[in-house]
Amino acid sequence: MSYFLISIIYLFGNIVEVISGFGSTIVTVSLGAIIYPIDKIIFALFPLGITLSSYIVIKHRKHLKPEILTKEILPFMGIGFVTGIYILSKFPISSLKNIYGILVLILGLRGLYLNIFRNGIIQKPISKNVSSLFIFLSGIIQGIYSSGGPLLVYGLSSKNIDKDTFRVTLSSVWLIFSTLLFSFYLITSKSDLKDLTLSVYLIPSLIIGIFVGEKIHHRINERYFKILIFSILLIAGLSLSLSKPS
Repeated sequence: MSYFLISIIYLFGNIVEVISGFGSTIVTVSLGAIIYPIDKIIFALFPLGITLSSYIVIKHRKHLKPEILTKEILPFMGIGFVTGIYILSKFPISSLKNIYGILVLILGLRGLYLNIFRNGIIQKPISKNVSSLFIFLSGIIQGIYSSGGPLLVYGLSSKNIDKDTFRVTLSSVWLIFSTLLFSFYLITSKSDLKDLTLSVYLIPSLIIGIFVGEKIHHRINERYFKILIFSILLIAGLSLSLSKPS
């Protein structure tokens, strides 16, 4: 029964990620933590996430703008990622997901307010420095929980990136950092290879999620797309902030 429930959760997360470029891990981890330990879920999702990101990057590579990736994301997120890896290897992090959840909840509420009541108009867009700070913080969370998407989305929110470029850019980021983090887990023996049994059960959810997500992505309105993204942040943030520290 637990495999079935986590498969449904992961299917939903995959549909979200194929549509938006992020969401699979944060949705699956935040909701799936009720059933499985967080570290086991994260480890099981690595090979599937790498596969999903590779698919999106290869199929939609024409929308990728390398300058956004190399100049605006990787330098700041890379430093944050190394910081997150250090925290993961040295310090207890059981309470961090609640703090992270509260922050994501605030960002989700703000985004929904702007897009529902102000038609997406931001009276005072975040500055370049604030954007870089959130991209850096997303790297830290990516290194710890492999769930830096919400903070990265906020960091990129004022850059007016169209949804196709937005999606493939995020997928490129996850492809890079998920591969690095998966390697770290294997090298440091933080998880056992037998934990990948869960990955096998989730393969059908990956395939169905790709198919359904692609169909929806090409039919969704730009404004509704943003409302969907911030709704995901709201739900995931609420789930994380209310969950018990593990």
